[in-house]
Amino acid sequence: MIDQTNTTNSTAPLAVDRLVLNIRDLPSVPGIVADALRILDDPGSSAEEISGVVQRDQALAAKSLRVVNSAAFGMTRRVASIREAIVMIGVRRIRGMVGAMATSGVFAKGVPGLMDPKFLWAHSVAASTWATEIIEAQKLWTAQSAVIGALLHDIGIVILCQYATERYRGVLEKTRTEQLPLHVVEQRELGTTHAFVGATLCAKWQMPPLVSLLVQQHHSDKPMAEKAFGVVVLANYLAHIHGAPPFDWEVAPTLPAGLLESLGMDDAALVRLQTRKDAVAEKVNALLEAAKET
Repeated sequence: MIDQTNTTNSTAPLAVDRLVLNIRDLPSVPGIVADALRILDDPGSSAEEISGVVQRDQALAAKSLRVVNSAAFGMTRRVASIREAIVMIGVRRIRGMVGAMATSGVFAKGVPGLMDPKFLWAHSVAASTWATEIIEAQKLWTAQSAVIGALLHDIGIVILCQYATERYRGVLEKTRTEQLPLHVVEQRELGTTHAFVGATLCAKWQMPPLVSLLVQQHHSDKPMAEKAFGVVVLANYLAHIHGAPPFDWEVAPTLPAGLLESLGMDDAALVRLQTRKDAVAEKVNALLEAAKET
């Protein structure tokens, strides 16, 4: 267990390597989840590979099918298998759906008086769903890693809440009262950010290197050449402004200069994309409801 001598009055930077790599009860990711995320992140994965890994876990398969058969996806008939679901809605859309179901337990633990997991989980699912919408709208087929990257981009908040609780309580209070971006206050008070902690955790979980990089860079103000980066940043922004911030008081992020252009978008394209907000909200709600059920 991490030494909890660091208090809200301490200004010493957190030892991130120790925090993330040496905590005995660090939330582990089951083998099936790790396998699923790696296969889902691989744009070359076949329908057979995806259905195979999902069907190894009956609960994961059942939750995924519950989402597919919800009103949000408008199936004309009931879908009975993951393989059939992939045929009906496509590999691209199944990625975010199954990824959300696979990782729901990771976000389940809140800290009373500090973090309500429902906000953070809803934000993560919304960002991942928006990532899929952006990829499809702009035909960014090489940016598929953004779907899993967006899903995991705030996982570092979970770790900081659980393992640096009192220090992080002070960070969240200052973020709320000063109305500053969370990562700015984290860097000032802790000497690190949830983005860096999350990326380190993703690496420990042996997530694909690009996923770790997307998590680490999702607050960067300098667009990267990799299209998936821009997708994650824009998806995070859209999740915020359309009703799913990780904390109900958090200020929305701003889009870095040149980000839209890096995705082949202009202001009109962004407006068109946002007409999908009701459909996105419906899909996010279906995912959240399915995740509650066993």
